[in-house]
Amino acid sequence: MSIRAQSRTNKTFRLRSRRQSMKTIIKLFGAERCHKTKYYKTFLETRNLDYAFLDVEESLENAKELRKLYANGKLNFPTITIGTKKLRNPSDKELQKWIDKNE
Repeated sequence: MSIRAQSRTNKTFRLRSRRQSMKTIIKLFGAERCHKTKYYKTFLETRNLDYAFLDVEESLENAKELRKLYANGKLNFPTITIGTKKLRNPSDKELQKWIDKNE
């Protein structure tokens, strides 16, 4: 097995392990340069919530995953997914409501 394939396998295993141990996965699709993305990262971190940050400018895979969430195929970021719920630029109140529902 090549180093690249082994690396992918290890990442997949870690992701599956985290998914099994977490109640609901929170994903934040965004870009490091985006002030709104930074805001949501801070929001999640100050509440000690585990989340996956998926930079859509640094990874084509992350960009493809985000595009699949929208019928228009655009990179609408920041977008937060909590389980199957998709939130585009939610208010603090709306985001907290969905976090509370999935705890």
